[in-house]
Amino acid sequence: GRLLPGQFARIRLQIGERLTYRVDVTLPETTITNLSITDIMPSNGLAYVRSSARVDTNTFVGFLPAISETPTGSGLLATNGQNMTFNFFGNTVVYGDKDTGNNSFSLYLDVIAIDTNQNFGLAGAQTVHTNRDRVTYAANPVGAVTSAVVTTTMIEPRLTLTKNIVQATAD
Repeated sequence: GRLLPGQFARIRLQIGERLTYRVDVTLPETTITNLSITDIMPSNGLAYVRSSARVDTNTFVGFLPAISETPTGSGLLATNGQNMTFNFFGNTVVYGDKDTGNNSFSLYLDVIAIDTNQNFGLAGAQTVHTNRDRVTYAANPVGAVTSAVVTTTMIEPRLTLTKNIVQATAD
């Protein structure tokens, strides 16, 4: 998993904020069956936003089946820390043009930092979330491939309060 371009490798997050992860997937030039990407969510205060997964195939030369997510459920958010699997059932085709620069697509996933007793933002006791992804497909000869870890750190909001006395007339 990666954060969106322009973001830091260690991003700061407050309760209620939405974060978008980008998972870049590069495939071999062939036809593969039942491509599966599992987002390995931390169990300490992040929840996937249901139905937020979207695919960018602008640089991908091939065919990608429709995406489905599991587990399914009701409500806006998945359970705190629930791993999500994104399946492309059927044949994914990467055309054999010997150009490895067009064998990739991106999967975008939204998560929210939820209000739970596991999320702390005070300095010295900040919660750190780690996220990674795993990709595989049916009959994968090398087994699942796992991404590098992406880290987020909880912070508290920084409030400022200013108070003045304004006296219209003197006594």
